[in-house]
Amino acid sequence: MSTTVVQEQKDMAENGAAPYANGMELLQHLCQLLDERLVDLVEEMPAARQRGDFNLSGMVVSDQEAKQLLGGREQASTRFRSGSLWQATEERRVGSQIQGANLPLAIVQERFGLSPFEVECMLVCIAPELEVRYQKIFGYLNDDVTQKYPSVDLLLRLLSMPDESAVCRSRLTQASPLLRDGLLIWVEEQVSGSPLSRCLKVDPAIVQFLFQDYKLDAELESVWLERDYPAEATALWSTNADTASSINSHIARYRQQEAIKRERLVISVIGRSGSGRRHAVESACWQAGLGVIALDCARVIKHPRLEQVIRRAFRDSLLHASPLVLGNFEAVLQNVERDPEFRTALERQIEERGWIVFVLREEEEPGSAWFPRHRHVAIHIPELSNDARKNLWVALLSESAPVAAGEVDGIAEALAVKFRLSPGQIAIAFRRCAHLLGGKDADTSAWRAQLHAEAAQISAPRLGALAKKIKPLYHWPQLVLPEKKKELVRDVVRHVQQRRRVMEEWNFNSLMSRGKGLTVLFSGPPGTGKTMAAEVIANALQMDLYRIDLAGVVSKYIGETEKNLSRIFREAEYSDAILFFDEADALFGKRSEVKDAHDRYANIEINYLLQQIESFEGVVVLATNMRQHLDEAFLRRIQVVVEFPMPAYEDRVSIWRQSFPQKAPLGPDVDFNFLARQFELAGGHITNIILWAALLASEEGTDICMRHCIRATRRELEKIGRRCMKEEFGVYSGLLEPGPEAEMRIATTRLF
Repeated sequence: MSTTVVQEQKDMAENGAAPYANGMELLQHLCQLLDERLVDLVEEMPAARQRGDFNLSGMVVSDQEAKQLLGGREQASTRFRSGSLWQATEERRVGSQIQGANLPLAIVQERFGLSPFEVECMLVCIAPELEVRYQKIFGYLNDDVTQKYPSVDLLLRLLSMPDESAVCRSRLTQASPLLRDGLLIWVEEQVSGSPLSRCLKVDPAIVQFLFQDYKLDAELESVWLERDYPAEATALWSTNADTASSINSHIARYRQQEAIKRERLVISVIGRSGSGRRHAVESACWQAGLGVIALDCARVIKHPRLEQVIRRAFRDSLLHASPLVLGNFEAVLQNVERDPEFRTALERQIEERGWIVFVLREEEEPGSAWFPRHRHVAIHIPELSNDARKNLWVALLSESAPVAAGEVDGIAEALAVKFRLSPGQIAIAFRRCAHLLGGKDADTSAWRAQLHAEAAQISAPRLGALAKKIKPLYHWPQLVLPEKKKELVRDVVRHVQQRRRVMEEWNFNSLMSRGKGLTVLFSGPPGTGKTMAAEVIANALQMDLYRIDLAGVVSKYIGETEKNLSRIFREAEYSDAILFFDEADALFGKRSEVKDAHDRYANIEINYLLQQIESFEGVVVLATNMRQHLDEAFLRRIQVVVEFPMPAYEDRVSIWRQSFPQKAPLGPDVDFNFLARQFELAGGHITNIILWAALLASEEGTDICMRHCIRATRRELEKIGRRCMKEEFGVYSGLLEPGPEAEMRIATTRLF
């Protein structure tokens, strides 16, 4: 302690003005000073009251009892001006500040910019919480024993001179800082009569703070942002110190400004789930000597008292010197009904009480128009490279997993390349695996398999009704295409397999700002194998395949289609999945000439979709029967185009043969060559025929024979609208009639 500080403390002690040891000592001293004023008011009450002959003990406070409660103090000679009570403690408060003692009441004054009179009002209103005797005294002075807290009239009589009454009364209205900021609240919300008779008390959360119990408002607990990542995530997030450093620099610049000139500061921390946004904010605030109050917007937006919760959150943010952190901000943007209410309340609180507010977001675009009147800074947490992900996996596996040292690098690299997980997601995958295999005699291969399974589950996109996951069944031998066409499909697999090395290790990323993904177009008549080719690619790459449901994506409501598309591409961006748009011409059709608002909006949808496709870094496969209907601008953005032709005779024979499962009881009379030569059908139609033939055979309880195939073929031709002449079936035309007799006649004809 410096010589100057020691001397100042010595001087104050000599003058009988020792610093307050803590906040309670300050409150007790103020109550002693308050008692002197209360004596004045008690003496001003009628000297005697007519009580009658019955006993009113406990129902009223007598003049004598009121004087006894005040300890028999003598009446002061003069009234006190507003602020003089607080002023009397200044010297000791300064001493406490020099010593570093915590005085919560002084902190509240500083952080909320209260006048001395307003601080005195808080003192009087908290007195009944300090000592029960004040409840009786205030009941006596209010001339109503049920009113145990000071009324507005009593506060004015107790803390101001008559000539100050009007000014002081304006500081006790609903719009005044004391009530607007939630420091004081009305004892009864709805009371008829004069406002002067209404009683005030200190809000319970503020009482708690003044008593040096530094907990948050209980109402905020229901909307608190939970920590949903395991302990391992903290160590992984700590490897990225740049984000916290960037945040800290903005906080430092903000605090260097003069208090009166400070702008409201909103900092958006943008990064994917699990990237460590909250950890970076907390680290920066901790370095700056600040706490944080983290709210879950997904809970706040559903709260029945939304505006009150936001108001209390900002009050506690100032009270505890803890910037507000708004997590899950996308939930607000997606709630069309309450979004305006939330935005209005948030803007108002930032304007009135805000200082630093953090918004945790996954994307920059949604919500970018918010906070137009305040300084808004966006800080991005970059996506991890393959090497960075590998290093995080290595760190976890080396320290906490029973994996052979020589296998760690290989497992880590395979996980890093295949799954684009964030640090938090890596920690979750590892923790789940450790829970499942912990305590078991699991070897390296078991850990490898389980880690891949957990990582795959975490990376799966959450698309809900917008897409359906397809289990890919087909492999290369089952894809029947001309060799040149099949080679184009293989090019898709090669592109994906080598893309990460070319883009990241060879740094082709630096040459391309957009178009880093792969867009593939499969076009051709129905049933020619477009969906099968997508499944073959998914199996070859060991990637998930999601068919986009256009009925769920396209909406008649303006803006909803774009929201659905944004969600699809956002969810798929970091997952190891292929997006498959069937009937793509419905979404990617040509833009039309604008004749009305509907045309204009339809064109906006197509333009938005083109932008999404170009910025998407994953794999998109589109299938269409009508390539000519696709927009030219979209065709320019496609890397691979495969035209699926109708299968030739040899291809049709292959399709007929391999479409029967090995367990299917196939009769010896089935003539694949005749069926392939006589009927020019796509693979999809042939599959339908074979399935229907199997159903007919099962019904009869026999093997699948030629008569079943002939009847199923006629059914399929009629279904697709082709004229079906009996002559087309040649020697098998007799099989169109049901029954084994027709089959016998055909067999006899073939013999002779």
